[in-house]
Amino acid sequence: REVQECVPSQFYSKQGSQQWLNVVTQHMQYVQPLNPYQARAQFLGLVSAFPMFGSSFFYIQSLSSSSIQAPCILAVNLNGLHFLNKDTHVSKKLI
Repeated sequence: REVQECVPSQFYSKQGSQQWLNVVTQHMQYVQPLNPYQARAQFLGLVSAFPMFGSSFFYIQSLSSSSIQAPCILAVNLNGLHFLNKDTHVSKKLI
């Protein structure tokens, strides 16, 4: 499998092929010895730190609030309500 297939195109174009190959090769030495349970636990540990982890998402077409621009995306999780710009996905936390 080629490195270009594993890296999203918007990121791949920011560095040369050799740089991505070096990064992927370096990280492979850390993940290769993991069994599936360890790899899953490590992955969940990383993604659970993201602010939108565990969110339910809803598309909002209109709002009565002047502080939030609609249409937008509402993300609801343990950290509260987040209104995301529909194009940029920049979050504005309400509660």
